Amino acid sequence: MTFPTRDKRWRLKAAALAAVGTLLVPACGGGTQEAGTAESSGEAESSYPERPITWMVSFDPGGGSDTQARRVQQQLEEDLGTSIQIEYRSGGGGAVGWAEAAQASADGYTVSGLVIPHILIQPLALEDTGYETEDFRAAAWQVGAPVALLVSEDSQFEDLEGFLQHAEDNPGELTIGGVGNYSASDLALAQLMQSSDVDVSYVPVTGGAGALISDLAGGHIDAAMLGTSHAATSDKVRPLAIGSEDRIDAFPDVPTFTELGHEVNISYAWGVGMPADAPDEAVTRFGEAVITAMEDPEIQEELPDQGFDPIMIGPDEAQSYVDEQKEVYADLLPLLEEMSG
Repeated sequence: MTFPTRDKRWRLKAAALAAVGTLLVPACGGGTQEAGTAESSGEAESSYPERPITWMVSFDPGGGSDTQARRVQQQLEEDLGTSIQIEYRSGGGGAVGWAEAAQASADGYTVSGLVIPHILIQPLALEDTGYETEDFRAAAWQVGAPVALLVSEDSQFEDLEGFLQHAEDNPGELTIGGVGNYSASDLALAQLMQSSDVDVSYVPVTGGAGALISDLAGGHIDAAMLGTSHAATSDKVRPLAIGSEDRIDAFPDVPTFTELGHEVNISYAWGVGMPADAPDEAVTRFGEAVITAMEDPEIQEELPDQGFDPIMIGPDEAQSYVDEQKEVYADLLPLLEEMSG
């Protein structure tokens, strides 16, 4: 998986700033009327929001979705001038929360944390998830993180080669946990199983990454497929291999799957959206506020050490990113169908 380059993102931002600057420069002749129109439009936009906003997280507290909401909560409240109330609806690898969020009032006052690839492959693979990808309109994408094969800190396995050799010698014995079905977890595992031709058992864990880390640390499963961010922020687990093109700053000594000869290249992406029919004004205002919050130097500085890659896609490009990624994951879906038998 690849994300837009930082150069491209900043070019887009610079162009947007230049456009704003043009509106602010008085023009000759009819310029007074245009400036008045722009000012009136600005006043209309400033009416949103007029009351608190609910941010729905489709997993338990402590996971990646919760982290991204909490990361910008205070800055959003200051920028938007209202409170951001975070609520949790876990279950079904996120499907329970997204089904409820999709049915929420499309007035701009209920937003939902979105996770790729979950929101793409669940509706593609399952007959009734309670929601469709098209039920949401993305407002912003914040960060991404490649998957990693994690083991507990005291695991007997020191490297991927040893793990796979044990799996080969003991077919079906090793258990690998993940965040529900039809998620980055089981899709990455399907890639690994296809690449290495080993037989392991997948264990979907309800509740999100927090519950999964607890199960792994407690010895209930042998390994887990999760984002590198979960390994970077927990001293209970460590990664054996990472699903990125290059090694990452948080784990410079951990090889990529590609280095070790395995095509595992799945990445998470975390963002936020609203029901599809939400007002343009609300989507744009909220999405821009999220990106502004994410641009805080302290946040940008901490992301690499936490295993995250800043995506930073605002409301103008956020939905296009969803459409592009949907095509990518639709092509990978047969891997999951093969694994599930």
